[in-house]
Amino acid sequence: THAAVIQPKGKVAIRDVFQTNPLAEINMPEKACCLAWSKDGSKLTVMDDIGNCLINGFPDLKPVVSFGSSGQRPTGLAWSPDGKSLAVASGSRIHILDPETGEIRAQNTRPELVFTCLAWAYDNMRLFAGTVDGKITVWNMKLESLLETVSAHDGRGNCLAVSAEGTRLASGGEDNRAIIWQSASLKQVARASGYKTSVRALAFASHPKNILYFSTQNGLVMRWDMDPASKMIGGTP
Repeated sequence: THAAVIQPKGKVAIRDVFQTNPLAEINMPEKACCLAWSKDGSKLTVMDDIGNCLINGFPDLKPVVSFGSSGQRPTGLAWSPDGKSLAVASGSRIHILDPETGEIRAQNTRPELVFTCLAWAYDNMRLFAGTVDGKITVWNMKLESLLETVSAHDGRGNCLAVSAEGTRLASGGEDNRAIIWQSASLKQVARASGYKTSVRALAFASHPKNILYFSTQNGLVMRWDMDPASKMIGGTP
């Protein structure tokens, strides 16, 4: 029922999805660039341009824990489904944090890759990471092994999302496409056009489970019913 939005000046606005005016704002030391809700919706994590991290409780928005600057601009942020790990991507590095202490539990650097977005598999054991050249990489939880790499988009991959039941992965990119994959095999299931503009954010509905929402760079919010007999529905925010 609520959405968090990074505003042009770098503040984070909390909104009721049925209202226009923000209910609250979160300010960071620098401009906010990444945010992520925990699976149960009880926490909202915000990171800024120099890597400061603030975890807020919800709905009271009281800070739960904050971590100092890492000195690097994060490009991806994702909570594990069990709420016990927080994955952060910055440049060619991914690291997994303890959300209670900020301690780095695992990390891996791949100079040949530049990571742009993250999403956890439903089993908490695998992490999906999109890259600047349109690949989807799959890692084990401890980042010890790169399990798989597939080519997904022509150009930058912007966003990833896993369905509530964990069987599907969605990706969106600069090639104006949203793509649905089987999360276990990374077999492509379906794709849709982003109305001649890049896909910037994705979210599966929890009910009904066959609905995917995605937003585009020019401000459209699309509702995609993945029932084969249905058509994609477009609209404005």
